[in-house]
Amino acid sequence: MADGTAGRGPTLVLTFDLDKLAIGAGVTGLSSPLQKLLSQAPQGTQAALAWLPDLELSEAQTLLDFQKESIGAYVVVADADGNPLASTFVFITQDAGQPQAAVGLALDAPVDLAATPLFGTLLSGVRITDLGVTYATREFPEGAIVLPGGAPSPYPQVPSGFGLTVAVTAGAAAGRSGSRSTPRSTRTW
Repeated sequence: MADGTAGRGPTLVLTFDLDKLAIGAGVTGLSSPLQKLLSQAPQGTQAALAWLPDLELSEAQTLLDFQKESIGAYVVVADADGNPLASTFVFITQDAGQPQAAVGLALDAPVDLAATPLFGTLLSGVRITDLGVTYATREFPEGAIVLPGGAPSPYPQVPSGFGLTVAVTAGAAAGRSGSRSTPRSTRTW
């Protein structure tokens, strides 16, 4: 996949793997001016503009695998400078003739809660440094989720049902809750 960064024009890449009977498509460098859109919102919502960054769809890919009867896709969203903010993946496959799916969303950039419009002064020094949400119709063990080449790695495994991981730092102290044990620093998804 070609390197796509914010500020460059859009790039479309199509891949065909005849050995694996798979087709892939990806796009990078699409602009999505969130700030301009929200500036047209009613006056009461203008305070949120300082808290929300302008977004770029820095990368999106999909892979349709005919042999495994699966489709996987992911999207990475970055700020206007190309710094990753969030990523998401979707994976759908057949298992015993029934469709099975896993989806996930990860926050890739810390959020300083002191900048929130409503409770900012109460939350000074508090940051969300890791946020991940998943849902799967069944457990997907490590390696079962197949995403396009170059995709950010999904969780080593995705448990059945809903999963939530949150890491919050407050000054020098930190608290973590959730069911995922993979340290955030070892993956970008």
